[in-house]
Amino acid sequence: MLYIAFADREKIYKLYRKGVPRSDIARIVGVEKGTVIGAISRGFRDGDLKEYVVSDDEKLLIRLYEKGLTYQQLGVAMGTTEGTVSGMLGRLRREGFIGYRTK
Repeated sequence: MLYIAFADREKIYKLYRKGVPRSDIARIVGVEKGTVIGAISRGFRDGDLKEYVVSDDEKLLIRLYEKGLTYQQLGVAMGTTEGTVSGMLGRLRREGFIGYRTK
């Protein structure tokens, strides 16, 4: 992982706790989205972050997912790929925010 200055890491954590989407955090802090995701993951591992926060993007994804949209439709609606949608839904399932569809 790329080195992140302490001040930037704290800024990432603060924005994350407010529910700011990771892509917006990356833009604000001036780093890549993957760096933000890595910093958040490290924050959980190191104990600096304790509670998973659902971003506004993820809230929209949950609403659309619960309406029955396919992963492809979700990707189009979210402006991302099916793979990214799958990863986001996986994280939301692990954290207990959604379950698997029964249909």
